[in-house]
Amino acid sequence: RMNGSDRMGDGKYLNKIFGLLGEKAGRPTNENGKIAWGFLNSLQELIRDETGILKNAKFMHAGSAYEGLSVNAEADFDIPLILSGPGRIFVRENFEIYREEQSKQFLLKWKENIHSEYRYKYNSNGFLHSKALLNDAFERLEFLISELSDWKVEAKRGLVSLVLTIYSQFGSKRISMDLVTQISFSHWECPDIVPLHRLPESLQRYVVKLQRNGSSIFFASLTVPKPQSAELCSIAFSMLEKKFLVEDVNVRDIVRLVKLIAECRNWKKKYSLKSFQLKHLAIKHVEKLIGIPIWEGVKLLLNYIYNDLQDNTIKDFFIKNQVIYPGKPTKVNDIHREIHEVMKWSPNDLYKEAERLYEREEDEHTGLQTWTPYRGTTAHSHRTQEWLHPSNSANMAAYDREEEEGSGLSTMTKVGIGAGVAVGVAAIAALAAASK
Repeated sequence: RMNGSDRMGDGKYLNKIFGLLGEKAGRPTNENGKIAWGFLNSLQELIRDETGILKNAKFMHAGSAYEGLSVNAEADFDIPLILSGPGRIFVRENFEIYREEQSKQFLLKWKENIHSEYRYKYNSNGFLHSKALLNDAFERLEFLISELSDWKVEAKRGLVSLVLTIYSQFGSKRISMDLVTQISFSHWECPDIVPLHRLPESLQRYVVKLQRNGSSIFFASLTVPKPQSAELCSIAFSMLEKKFLVEDVNVRDIVRLVKLIAECRNWKKKYSLKSFQLKHLAIKHVEKLIGIPIWEGVKLLLNYIYNDLQDNTIKDFFIKNQVIYPGKPTKVNDIHREIHEVMKWSPNDLYKEAERLYEREEDEHTGLQTWTPYRGTTAHSHRTQEWLHPSNSANMAAYDREEEEGSGLSTMTKVGIGAGVAVGVAAIAALAAASK
């Protein structure tokens, strides 16, 4: 699928970049994903017997490990736990949504006709007491995790998540996982949400499809960083972005390469510019990125980042008057200067930068033991890579159906958990064929 205007050298080095990503990021992320799957599957089995606030709760999967966006071995495992509760008390239909003017965050107000012990237990002036619900959910999760005698797991409460460190069988490998508790919304209704008709056309069609199927579109997270009150929630669109990107391989690969550039230049540490903000801008401008050669798309997305930072902020695309990146003028000037520099790169330049990045990382990890996947996992294989690759649309569709239908983790999810992560030899060639 080489574009007629593509230069042969670009395709060659894009091929090499994706091969390097597969070796240095895709393979270890896939192995970590097997550990994550084994742990989540064990925890889901215990949750199935719950009768309290975790009744009918189910895991979903977010973060670069599940989006095909990993650029190093330490990919993010962000795991939303979607609450339901006895009698499906914690569902969108039981609440009205309000937005607090000062914080720009959200509140869920109980509807008057809801009568349940949980409605009265988690009630604060008519609003959901999200902090109390979060604490009780975390307390119950901590207990269930302690019951998993076959697993060595450390749990620590953060402001918005339960941060887990999961160890492999012999303790020579550990992965980090963030569990967040959320309430699902299946309709495009929320104060100050951008009207559906103003979304990019391709995203409009996708949201309409989700609404028609009754699938989750966005979520209310039960607390926000540095909350001003115990009732506040934040609204998250990460799962919508993930599923949309997984469906468009070309756009996802553009985002992944821009994320690799950011990693090579250390933008997260220097400027607090994170991958979710880069991904958000790609969704905002997706109509311009669909179907174009990959390297052309990389430069176009970099240009959008540059332009969106002109007022020193990145604004939320889905919610009005919401800032997701409050940049400082001096840092933004530095980002602009660096974007000017990397815009001059060729795929060959990025390949060399990526090689140096991975050499530095290997030097930092010299002396670490070879690790063994945790009990119940299997060795990495080429067959597994082929199964997991996003180009295998049947497997990806089955995996997404499980998340949308709320079936929890099953045998299909065990394999699908690495979808978009492992990149095999045949897959690299396919990606290169779409490159410029």
